Amino acid sequence: MGHQTENPTLGYAIFEPDRAEASAVIVINKSPTEDHFDPERVQIPIVTDRMVIIKNFGLPYAGPKNFPVAPGALRLKDRFNKRVDIWTFGGSASISATEDSFNLAFFSEAPTGLIEPHQKFDTLSRSQHISRLFIDFQALLAKIKPAWRFAELAYQNRLTSFGPTDLYGATLQEIVRHLDYIRGHGGQLDGNFLSYSNFISRELARLNQSEEQHILSDILSPDRY
Repeated sequence: MGHQTENPTLGYAIFEPDRAEASAVIVINKSPTEDHFDPERVQIPIVTDRMVIIKNFGLPYAGPKNFPVAPGALRLKDRFNKRVDIWTFGGSASISATEDSFNLAFFSEAPTGLIEPHQKFDTLSRSQHISRLFIDFQALLAKIKPAWRFAELAYQNRLTSFGPTDLYGATLQEIVRHLDYIRGHGGQLDGNFLSYSNFISRELARLNQSEEQHILSDILSPDRY
């Protein structure tokens, strides 16, 4: 699986997670191809020694070549201000740039994916499940964060103290607990949510995680430590 940064007309691409190859690739060209979405800049949540900062990248580029990336969105924007968000559980980025092109390879052992606006989950593909997963991940973080009140830096430090696979596994655990709660209280899952539940179970098995693993709201609780 090549990450295809050698393709000069590539706007962005997403791949299955792999230890050696990129999970996502973003290419910014000095001159738009006008053949597809042409990103002009990308916003990335970067992990620093003290906090997470949102930084803009584009051409010309003279910044760091490698850096850690916090969980959240790699936000691409084109010259018309159209936006594409590539969602991640965190990872690392590697950049190579010339006067005419900017190439970013994002690496993570957890899935990376898009959330389409007004998405209807009427298919059962893996990409649909991952899209649904990132919607749930956002919703869980939105419920967890208020408990930290004004301790924003402490929250950021806790969130980024876990690796992508840890956050991914804890998110899967929380979702499967919720689905089990629905079943245990007489609820039924329709075909798509049953497929989603089976996808989560397969992913937990692939990660070799048991149901005794911690859920996301536990590991990110301000009362935990």
